[in-house]
Amino acid sequence: MEVTGFTGLAFSLVLAYRAWRARSRHGLASGLAGLLVNTALETWYWRRPYSVVGAVGVLPPGLVPSFEQSQVVSYLVAGYGIMLPLVITALAKHRKPYVASTMLALLLAGVSPLIAPYSSTTTWYRFLIGAAPLASTLAAIGLVEAVKDGRAIMIYLVIASLPGLSFAYGYNWSYDYYKSLREFPSILAPSLADNRLIETMWFFQNNSFMLDDAVVVAHPDYARYVHLAVRNPDPSRFIWAWNGVANETLCRILNYTEARSVILVVHRENSFNTTYYTCLEYLEPISEKLSWIYVGKISRNMVQNQAVREAPGEP
Repeated sequence: MEVTGFTGLAFSLVLAYRAWRARSRHGLASGLAGLLVNTALETWYWRRPYSVVGAVGVLPPGLVPSFEQSQVVSYLVAGYGIMLPLVITALAKHRKPYVASTMLALLLAGVSPLIAPYSSTTTWYRFLIGAAPLASTLAAIGLVEAVKDGRAIMIYLVIASLPGLSFAYGYNWSYDYYKSLREFPSILAPSLADNRLIETMWFFQNNSFMLDDAVVVAHPDYARYVHLAVRNPDPSRFIWAWNGVANETLCRILNYTEARSVILVVHRENSFNTTYYTCLEYLEPISEKLSWIYVGKISRNMVQNQAVREAPGEP
C-alpha cells in the first residue's frame, strides 16, 4: 500500500509539473487529481494526517521513527551494488522522465533513514524491493549498451546471479548476504515454514478488540502476519523483537503507552519464562492450541505508581 501510494504520488507530481511546463490544462488537471487521490488514500490508510511519536514528535503520514542507517547501507550494497551504475547509464542515455522520476522516488524513500534524522518512510526496505524490477530492467539495458562484448555480458550475468543461484539450490553460501535483506524467505521457499504463522494472523484478525489497550511484542517472523491482520498499528504499541524484550524495557513501554495488557508472540515457547516480567500480574498462553501467543495483565502496583507520577503538583 505505502509503495503503491508513494509511486502514484511521485508520478502524479511529475505529470502535473510537465503539464504545467507544456501549458496543458488536461495534463495539469490529471496530475493534480492524482496528487489529491493519493494524498487522500495515504491519509485514510493512516487514519489521520499525522502521527505522534514520543521519541521524535509529530510526523506526517507515511513517516515513522528509524535508527537503521547502517542497515540501509548494507541493504543498498547487497541489493543494488552491481546494478546502480548500469541503471544510471541507461537513464542517462534514454531520457524517460516518468521512469527516471519513479526510480528516483523509490530509491530516495528506500534510503530515507540516511536522509531524515531519526525518521524514515514506513518499512523503507519495501521501497527498495519495489524498485528492484524497474532497476533490473534498466540494468539489463545499460549492460547491453555499455559493454559490446557478448562474453563480458555473460560473465557479468553469471556473477550477478550467484546469490540467487545459491538460494535456489539450497546452499548456505548466501547466509551473510541475505541477512542484509529484509523479508527475504530462506532458500526462496514459496511455502510457509509451519501453519502457526497463518494461525497467528487469524487470531489477531478475529480478536482485534484485544488490541485496544494492549502492547503487542512479536518475533519478526510472526510480526509480519500480525501486521497483515491489524491495519496500521500504532508504532509505539507494536514491537518487533528477535530475542524477546527485557523486563525493564517492557515495563517502560507499558508505562509510556498507558497500556493495560501485553500480548507476546514468541518463536519458541518452551524456552520462555512466564515469570520474568515483574510489572505483570500474570502471563499465560491464550490456549493450548495457540501456545506461542501469551497474554499478560499489567500489575496494579504499576498502575498506582503511574497515577502518582501523573498527579498534579507531583515532580
